Amino acid sequence: MKIKNRQKGFIVPIVIVLVFLVIGGGIYYFSQIKGSSQPTNEIRTSETILIQNTSSTNVAKKSNGGVDQTQTPVATTASSTVKKLSTPTSTKTKTVSLTILFSRHIRSIDIPVELLKNEISKADIVLIEEPFWSSSFEDGFNAISRGEETSSQILSGWQITPEQQKGDDWQFLKFFMDSFYQSHAFITSVDLTQDEVLSQNIRSAVIALPQINGNNFKDILQNYKQKFISFANMTIQRENTMVDRYLKLVQNIQNGLISQVQRKDNVKILYVLGVNHTRVFDLLKERGLDVNKIFSYDPYVYNYSGDVTVKLLSQQPVSDDLFAHQLFESALETFIVRDWLDNDQKSARLERKIISQLSFEDIQNILDATFNSQDHASTFIQQITSITKQKNITIPLTKAEFEAYSI
Repeated sequence: MKIKNRQKGFIVPIVIVLVFLVIGGGIYYFSQIKGSSQPTNEIRTSETILIQNTSSTNVAKKSNGGVDQTQTPVATTASSTVKKLSTPTSTKTKTVSLTILFSRHIRSIDIPVELLKNEISKADIVLIEEPFWSSSFEDGFNAISRGEETSSQILSGWQITPEQQKGDDWQFLKFFMDSFYQSHAFITSVDLTQDEVLSQNIRSAVIALPQINGNNFKDILQNYKQKFISFANMTIQRENTMVDRYLKLVQNIQNGLISQVQRKDNVKILYVLGVNHTRVFDLLKERGLDVNKIFSYDPYVYNYSGDVTVKLLSQQPVSDDLFAHQLFESALETFIVRDWLDNDQKSARLERKIISQLSFEDIQNILDATFNSQDHASTFIQQITSITKQKNITIPLTKAEFEAYSI
């Protein structure tokens, strides 16, 4: 998402989640802040690309979630387009069980391939998180599941070139598609469809989220916070819709109205969902549904982005201090640790270790200096290097240093 240079104010990053458009997972960017003559590089995910280029055949993906701000939070294991028959053919009650696989949705490494394939192999139905769902999506995904077409063929049909398919923007989606090739599971969604008002509002909100202006760090923080809260409120509505539509899906299955599982007495469903959407599991549990959860990595360590996301979706208060840590994490990932993202869990642990030792004033001083400089990357690195040296904090500045760092 290219953001034009502004003469006044700052443009600050936002977690792009699918949606929180998530994808789910702790990717942020800073872009051309306050008239900079040297705009920083931008981190984009499949969500940002898709929101720019969405047509009736495009797809978006998702990001992260979490909890406490002082201790490293971890998680441990513990549709309208659904095809129906006109009349039920069996009066026998079917049992329906759901497994939610929570994961970040950015790169193929975000879910161990054997874990994903194993869960898909056990499923009769796979639900896809996609707030712009359509019959075109469903047809394409099921053609792959039946082994009739490959992911490359489907993506090419969606005007995603082979070269684009090799990039990070599409890495997770292609990996995901490849994982259920010839699985013969029925692929559908209980998410929003692309023609719904809430879906369109979410699309607009995601585009607007990075465009937050302010004259100083505190102004930026407040504007950032307000937009993020507004977006979280939309996501709560979306999650409520997911739950309602899942309940309807279960009812249709039990009434024999879903042709793909009509002959099965025990129907197993897999939902691959961004880790920021754990509230969906809680709501289904509260309603007495047969549902269990697993995480892509156990225990799963959340970064500060996850803390803010999950707290807001659970309608818990989020302090300015936690928002500041999230905002600083955005800068850290943009200016230093982009290569760290190849290892989500290690990067989350390291980011938390570094950022937790910085006070609100430390963060304000570093980001104010960065925002007001002509070379944001160099200034940020200089500032963070200086303060971490004073506090005796080790911070890897290269991919090689990160890989050698033990945490």
